[in-house]
Amino acid sequence: MRTLLKYSKSMRFHYFAIIIGGLLLLAAPQMNAQDVPPPPPPAVDDPLQPDQIDVVKSYEPVLADAVRFSLSPDIPTLDNTNNNDGGGNDDRTFNNYYVPNRFLTMPYEVPDIKPKSYSGRDKNKEAERLQAYNAWLRLGYGNLRTPMVDLALSTGPTSKGGRGKNAKNYMVGLHAHHLSSRGGNIAFQDFARSGGELFGTLYLNDEKSELSWQAEYDRHQVHYYGYDQGDTTLNIIGDSIRQRYQKIGLSARLNDRIIREDQQVGYDWRFNAFRYFDMHEAAENNFITGGDVNLSISEEVAIGADANIHFSNYSRDTSTINDMLLQLTPYVQIRQHWGGFKVGASAITSDGNFLLFPHLGFDVKVVDKRISLYGGWEKVARKNNFFTLASENPFLAHSRELDFRNTISEKRFLGVKASIGRFLTLNVQGGQTINKQQQLYQNDYAFDDTQFIAVYDSSMTSLFALSELGIRMSETFQAGVQAEWNLFKTSTEAEAWHLPAFTAGGFLQINPIEALMIRSELFFNGKRVALASLVDDSTVDLKSALDLNVTAKYRLVKNLAVFASVNNIVSAKYPLFYKYPTYGLNAIAGIKLRF
Repeated sequence: MRTLLKYSKSMRFHYFAIIIGGLLLLAAPQMNAQDVPPPPPPAVDDPLQPDQIDVVKSYEPVLADAVRFSLSPDIPTLDNTNNNDGGGNDDRTFNNYYVPNRFLTMPYEVPDIKPKSYSGRDKNKEAERLQAYNAWLRLGYGNLRTPMVDLALSTGPTSKGGRGKNAKNYMVGLHAHHLSSRGGNIAFQDFARSGGELFGTLYLNDEKSELSWQAEYDRHQVHYYGYDQGDTTLNIIGDSIRQRYQKIGLSARLNDRIIREDQQVGYDWRFNAFRYFDMHEAAENNFITGGDVNLSISEEVAIGADANIHFSNYSRDTSTINDMLLQLTPYVQIRQHWGGFKVGASAITSDGNFLLFPHLGFDVKVVDKRISLYGGWEKVARKNNFFTLASENPFLAHSRELDFRNTISEKRFLGVKASIGRFLTLNVQGGQTINKQQQLYQNDYAFDDTQFIAVYDSSMTSLFALSELGIRMSETFQAGVQAEWNLFKTSTEAEAWHLPAFTAGGFLQINPIEALMIRSELFFNGKRVALASLVDDSTVDLKSALDLNVTAKYRLVKNLAVFASVNNIVSAKYPLFYKYPTYGLNAIAGIKLRF
């Protein structure tokens, strides 16, 4: 569903303003939760009282434990998490990975096919265990001339009276951050990222629901430093190879904040509108809405629907590309003592095509509370536009028109998840994905080989196997490992450019004393293939990516701590993309203050 229009910049701005104004009349902007560490694997026997309720989302500032700082642009991996970008997201993509703040998330859970009203127990209790503060400040500096500032201010949940002195009626706050580096040993490897958010939450219906909003700004600056650094005849000026992306957005979210055993309706709905633009006159307006609603028919049966709508309006010079992606998945869920299953269908409208496909899932308790067998068959649509591509690869070409095609991904999978004793969790999964119009990246040899274009394989298949092991001996010792293998087969491209066939990683976190936390993380990306020349279609094998880092935090007094993080300890200068090596060893240290 693409049209090519020509109109003036003033008309484009007027068009954008009208739509933004309409969205503001319908809903306030969404508040995205602060980035907090993933919860450790749960203990096997974690009893919950029948009347217990879980507060599942809190938009108060949360000061995460010591983390690894990201000093590099995003690089590809195969990660099976979803980003809720309004267009769906598949495992076998570049999404959801960056030189990590926290690498191993142990992301896969046995598919929860229970309606929300059955649960009241399966939401993340880590938010309750982490202490929230009205304000916190983190300051640091690193060996690569790396200043870091992270500040959050909040009123905290504030009562206006009328429902008791402890009632939470609203919360508003501000978050600002900056991280940059100018100390790489490669010319113009500098980067800078800064931004902030104004956010708030209105608690509704005796705190059972919440309407959250956010106004955000993000600025990301990099340089196209992938030229021949050994060519002394080149006279490179920083301004000529600089790229800067900016994002201005408004969003809102309405959801049931607390799930009760007697609840019949569950809902979580999001609205998002933002403008994304670079310093070379390319700009894109995005309007996204979606979420899920489900209704309990009985204790065993529930019906529901997931929906995603994503409209984007891209403009460069005098041309515009409009694209609409829609996906609606109604379903029925059945839950029995032995497990359950989910039956539905996905209706997808993308690139002018209409698709209808089954959406199936099941889990069976082979051994109660110990071993579960699960599987599924589904198809999702993923948006590929200026925002998503530039977020994955910041070295995207700005010298010519880009090609945008949405990816339709079909996945068939089967897995086993087990609890071994009281301390171990194991997940093994295998299956196949079929990606129509899978986006891949090649150097733009026709114009500038330091920049990248997106190319699309018409039907890329992958046989995959995933294994995860989590260990949680106590609050003082946690560890996990993860590995994934893929056998790619492309149709129209010679290789699955820049995608690794093997990824692995792990983490170890210990708290030897109450005031001290030490965390080590390791990740490995296997060999990747890049196109080296268009003349003879030659290829080059990219060096495997090995990254080891250690972070420590020590609390001096109640609200004051010091931290230090040493990243890429082995100083492996692996490529982010072809011609773009990453930093070697880098370190940052500083203080954390919360009050």
